[in-house]
Amino acid sequence: MKTKYDKIMVLRNTDNTWNGCGDQEGYRRWLLEGIEDLRRLTMNYDADDIRAKLKELLPEYQPQDRECVL
Repeated sequence: MKTKYDKIMVLRNTDNTWNGCGDQEGYRRWLLEGIEDLRRLTMNYDADDIRAKLKELLPEYQPQDRECVL
C-alpha cells in the first residue's frame, strides 16, 4: 500500500487483513499495546526483553549480538 513517504510502505495481506488483527482498528490497538509494553520494558532496562518485544513488533528486526550499555 503506498504512503505519501517514499521510504515508508504499509504491507497488507492479499486477503486485506491487518497483520492477523482483522481490521485497521484492531491492528492499531495491537501496535499501541506493543509500544506500551516496550515502554514498560525500557523503564526496567531489560535489554533481552526489549529485543524480544522489538522482534515481535518488527519481525525483520535483527538485533546485534553484543553487550548492551544501558
